[in-house]
Amino acid sequence: MNRATVGQLALLLVGLGLLVASGSIDPSPGGLTVSLDEEPRASVPEGASVVAFEDLLPATQDAFQRAFDGGDGGAFDGDDRTARLPADTDTERLASYDYVRYRGRYYGFSVISVDNVGSGGTFLAVALGIGAIAAVGLWRLTGTDEVSRDGPPPPEP
Repeated sequence: MNRATVGQLALLLVGLGLLVASGSIDPSPGGLTVSLDEEPRASVPEGASVVAFEDLLPATQDAFQRAFDGGDGGAFDGDDRTARLPADTDTERLASYDYVRYRGRYYGFSVISVDNVGSGGTFLAVALGIGAIAAVGLWRLTGTDEVSRDGPPPPEP
């Protein structure tokens, strides 16, 4: 296999990889996600900071409720204990707590900032993938199978 064919194959694989990867890009805007870290506990370690569910803002309570109920898909596929938080969540205050007390049980949690690429990133990945595959097709159509080390051939007389 000559160098041109190897280059074409590599470019084709890059293009296909970009097209496949673009299907997994989440085009939704970024945001905050709450993720329950563990199973509920009956007690917490000494010195742990706890916030009562009732003391959370209503929109934040809704997000925690979705996580308690099995999640809303959140930011991480397959993780059934995540839920998106509202954009106006006071993350500094929330991050100062280790556990939330809900119905007599304690839940450890993490607040995760999710930075999705948006639809522009998805479009870019698709465009680059199609462009790479088109470049391979044009390269093959021009019949340039050998990479010349001497530059282009001299013009014919």
